Amino acid sequence: DARFYILGTGCQWKALPHGLGAPSAVDDRFQERPKAGVFHRIWEWIHDQSAIGWEKTGPNPTDGGKSGSKSSVLTEGDGILLAVAIDGANGQDMKLTEPTLKAIAIERTDVTDVNPPNMWLDKGYD
Repeated sequence: DARFYILGTGCQWKALPHGLGAPSAVDDRFQERPKAGVFHRIWEWIHDQSAIGWEKTGPNPTDGGKSGSKSSVLTEGDGILLAVAIDGANGQDMKLTEPTLKAIAIERTDVTDVNPPNMWLDKGYD
C-alpha cells in the first residue's frame, strides 16, 4: 500500500504517513522490485493481454507545485504505464525526455513506414 501511495501521490519517502510503514523499509522493498525484474514482467504481461494504443496520447498531467522531485510518466492512450523517470523538482521537464524514453520496458513491435513512431510534446520541448 505504501509503494502505491508514493507512486500515486508523488510524495517524498520521508513524508509517508506513519500508518503505512517506516520510509526506509518501504524504500528498501520498493528498490528490490525493479532489480528483480518485477515491473518488466508486469509490463510484458499487460502487453500480452491487451492491445497497447501506441498512437494515442492522454492528457498531460499538470504540475501541482510540489517541491522535491519531478516525475516524467509515459503512458499509452488507455493509461497503461510504459515508462517513468524521476529527477529533482528544480530541473526542466524537457531534460527528462531522453531518460523517460530509455526507460520504456516493452519494445514496440508494430513500427513500419506506414505506422511510424510519433510523439507529441508541449512547446517547451522545442
